[in-house]
Amino acid sequence: MSQNLFSEELNAFVDEWKDKPGNLIMVLHHVQQEFGYISREAAEEVSRRLDIPLAKMWGVVAF
Repeated sequence: MSQNLFSEELNAFVDEWKDKPGNLIMVLHHVQQEFGYISREAAEEVSRRLDIPLAKMWGVVAF
């Protein structure tokens, strides 16, 4: 999956937040704002780019 899934603005936001504490919540919030929900493809992209296991991320999404 490439960064083409996300808008230029969302890509820049992910790049800005990828090494900050609390990044997962912030990035997922922006993904949801862009798409209206968090698709599997978007979740996989966030997981890969933040180096966070997909299972951990789905646990946060489901909360």
